[in-house]
Amino acid sequence: MKFISLKIKSEFRNLEGLKLSLSEKNDTYVLIGNNGTGKTNILEALSSVFYSLLFKETFEFSFVLLYKLDDDYYRISHDIATGQIEYKKNNMVVNESEMASPNRVICNYSGEDTRIWENYYKKPYNTYIEGIKRNTVYDILKMVYIDRTMWRYVLLSMISARKTNTAFDDFLTNKIGIKPEDPVTIEMLIDRDRFKTWGDNQVKLLVQTVANRQEEIGSDQSTDISFFNPFDDEPRDLFHKYMGAGDLIRNLTITYNGSIEAGYLSEGEKKMMVVLFILESLSDERTLVLMDEPDSHIHISRKAELNEMFNSMNHRSNLITSHSPTLTAKFNPDCIIMLDRKSDGRVDIIDKKNVDLINRLTDGIWTAQRQNIFLASHDDVLLVEGSTDITFIKAALSHFHEQGKYTDLSFEYIPCGGASHMKDFASIFKPKEGQTVIGFLDGDRAGRGSMHKIIKNPAKGATEWDLKKFGKARKCSGVWFSFYPVWKGKKNADNFNVEDYFTCTLFRKYILSFSSLDTIKNKDGLKSILEKECEKGMIKPKFYEKFNTLFNHIQSIKDAENQGLIEF
Repeated sequence: MKFISLKIKSEFRNLEGLKLSLSEKNDTYVLIGNNGTGKTNILEALSSVFYSLLFKETFEFSFVLLYKLDDDYYRISHDIATGQIEYKKNNMVVNESEMASPNRVICNYSGEDTRIWENYYKKPYNTYIEGIKRNTVYDILKMVYIDRTMWRYVLLSMISARKTNTAFDDFLTNKIGIKPEDPVTIEMLIDRDRFKTWGDNQVKLLVQTVANRQEEIGSDQSTDISFFNPFDDEPRDLFHKYMGAGDLIRNLTITYNGSIEAGYLSEGEKKMMVVLFILESLSDERTLVLMDEPDSHIHISRKAELNEMFNSMNHRSNLITSHSPTLTAKFNPDCIIMLDRKSDGRVDIIDKKNVDLINRLTDGIWTAQRQNIFLASHDDVLLVEGSTDITFIKAALSHFHEQGKYTDLSFEYIPCGGASHMKDFASIFKPKEGQTVIGFLDGDRAGRGSMHKIIKNPAKGATEWDLKKFGKARKCSGVWFSFYPVWKGKKNADNFNVEDYFTCTLFRKYILSFSSLDTIKNKDGLKSILEKECEKGMIKPKFYEKFNTLFNHIQSIKDAENQGLIEF
């Protein structure tokens, strides 16, 4: 199965207007975003749609869903206002009976909230259990909810299959230290009095067979794993049967290496075990898998192993959420979906063009999470030429904030490295409502020439800007551009750049700190030591005072933006 797209066209959580589109070439997609952006709500929306589809319930909202099964494309559209539902197979309108659905939807949830379980998985589970109790027919649960309490049945099923499943054997041996030759003791406490309330079926037969064997040996324990899998079930079937056994089993304890109770495995180890089992046994090429933060509780050194698990399964459809830079860094950037919130609180998917732009401007150094933080931020943005500019401006603003000044100023920063990148940013990036974006260039010859490449100087034959004729700031494609403003009284104002907000008194101090003039080499040597001192907080507050010229200038640009000006 391939989940391809979902459009939500009416209110559901904060998702109205959502347009989620995925490529068929990738099996796993990762939703990332700040808390409250709606990552889990998207999993809930998909659970809602497929729950209604699989169990013939009323759809909760208007949507258009597209997915692929085998070689056929299926499209469902629903209008909640009219109740109209349209089914299409390969772009042809068909009856509902001609639609194919995933064989199961599996949701692995890591949080404490039970809303998804209560709304979409509890009823199918209860119906499944009641059906097992009453009937002789055994069927596979179609809406499967796996939480952290089910790891014992997962472990039992993995141990029973390790001789024929290399992935399970490798995990048990190398990840949690249960070697094939090590003894494993399983204790299962069965409530035999409840057998009489169950009809005859495969689940009851399994548990009753185990109970009979326990009576034969006079113990609830055994080191023979086949004792608990008497019919040699596949791990998926064995798990489903034990999960369906419900109140027949009071407790399950697994002890290995003599005395280590599996309950003492770390939460991360249990989580990895469950994820592997879902991918390896519970799901197949006709299954939709939804996972909420599958990397939660997993040690940072082992998060990358999850990516290997997902990549080992082909032709699948997995949608997961994550906060982990370590995990997302292992996925192809095309598989990362970044979420934001609009001003009205609704979820927005960040344009891939913006993601590619930021990745290019930052030379791929920023993690997907860092990119997402920037792209989802509503703070103003400063485009500067290099990282030293950012260091100096951040340190100066922090100084003023401590004094209670410019507290309304807060920035995201992008080191663009030159005019071409600034121009690219201006042409692609669209500021949010109330967000001001400003690009600053040095006033030296290189900076004046760079500004001409962004905003052309109309003077005949000009190759750069005259600082006096440029004005204070000009707007281009939604982005303001300015030279660093010179502080009042500055002598030799030509070639002004950001470090010139520091006074000559500070420069003399650092120049004298070099062992000789030869060790300075050029101004970059001075900038380097200034940057390091800024980062360490070693520069005295008085040396930041001239930066007030820059921050006053930024406030003037914000005022011009609010007035609808394009230059001043």
